[in-house]
Amino acid sequence: MPRIKPLRSIPEKEVALLWIINNLPVSMDECPYAGFALRNEIRELLNNFEVNHPGTKYSLLGGYESNSEFLHPAATQIVFCEICKEPGSERICKTCRLLAKLNISRSSASIFGLL
Repeated sequence: MPRIKPLRSIPEKEVALLWIINNLPVSMDECPYAGFALRNEIRELLNNFEVNHPGTKYSLLGGYESNSEFLHPAATQIVFCEICKEPGSERICKTCRLLAKLNISRSSASIFGLL
């Protein structure tokens, strides 16, 4: 599914500053599992490279974008799930397949906040 990422090339600190200047609401809650995430190590590694070699992050992003046609072949046709009618890439979406596998109805899943 295509994603829109308007702030992708803007550093996190600049995005945070934009939020502060414009007094926009932001949640500062941290995921309880964040401390165990590989993402933290990668972020620290990239930040260290950026300090020692300015432009590293932009170069990585540019390299990714220039090779994205090889990483993401032609866009998948969007179809709508036969059960929930949500857009996706398959006849039955992954959510509906998981609910069926767990033998949970969509209405029960909604009631218990699973959807």
